[in-house]
Amino acid sequence: MSSKWDQPAPAAAASTTEEQPPSTSAPIVNGKTAAEAAAAAAAIAAKIAAQFADGALGGLNEAYSKDIDINDVRNRYMLTRGSTQTEIHEETGASVSTKGVWYPDRSKATEKDPPLYLHVAAATPEILQKALDKIDELMSIDLGSLVEDKKSLMKRKWPEEKLPVGLETIRNFNVRAKVVGPQGSFVTYHFF
Repeated sequence: MSSKWDQPAPAAAASTTEEQPPSTSAPIVNGKTAAEAAAAAAAIAAKIAAQFADGALGGLNEAYSKDIDINDVRNRYMLTRGSTQTEIHEETGASVSTKGVWYPDRSKATEKDPPLYLHVAAATPEILQKALDKIDELMSIDLGSLVEDKKSLMKRKWPEEKLPVGLETIRNFNVRAKVVGPQGSFVTYHFF
């Protein structure tokens, strides 16, 4: 019985294994010369640059914009999330992006790295105002206490009951282990 490895190579494949004289023209990759590949890459780059110039990708050519300082706002984490910024964009049409760096001590901010802020850009002043109103609404959401109250931690205790078993100690027989079960499976209750 012969395998495919025992068969002679097809005629086209056999010709590629023969030595070919070195080519003086440009190397060919995927059917294109280096010059053709460079021209195709330049055309793609020009197409992308045109989309950015038209403002088609994210509204980079927006006429109205405003920066909102959120460095010291408690809701800054929510405001900097991509999902929140996407929600604002879908609801209002304005683009929102996070800029700057969060500083616990604002005095350490520099011109190069300003404090954390949102950059809001829109095509019209009405769209910009809708986005600013939405951001104000999100900033005013009450997050509640950031520190848990010790009394609420006491309330979370699981109910427990002590039951006297009434067995005398027996050597090589662990009553607790037999009641609890392997890995606590006899006394564990899972809420689904």
